[in-house]
Amino acid sequence: MPKLFEPLPDSVAAEIDLLNGNLTNEIPAKTDNTLLIATWNIRCFGDLTQKWKAAPGDSPQRDLQSLLGIIQVIKRFDIIAVQEVKNNIKCLRETMKYLGSDWSFLMTDVTKGDPGNSERLAFIFNNQKAKLS
Repeated sequence: MPKLFEPLPDSVAAEIDLLNGNLTNEIPAKTDNTLLIATWNIRCFGDLTQKWKAAPGDSPQRDLQSLLGIIQVIKRFDIIAVQEVKNNIKCLRETMKYLGSDWSFLMTDVTKGDPGNSERLAFIFNNQKAKLS
């Protein structure tokens, strides 16, 4: 079973390099004098298929390549509010492992009932830029 910390397959590495090039052009660089904050509604940020590329019949369809792409965006910011974090927080756990000890998160309770869709909000932040008080 592949993991995010293993060497990337060539096709995944090429996609991530392309994404990072685009992100460098679109997102301001981090500096000591900036605090970059974002919010992102990541649809059904919950379970994960532990493959680099999910097959058509796999459930969920979010795979390691997709998660690694999401992580590339998240790490460009100092604080990011992620919407639609599901009951199953496997994607969030893997994201935090990848980001490392300089990063933390805080999340709300799951919204119960049909209108809440078993979702919550997570705030992911760089400990070097923000601290809980």
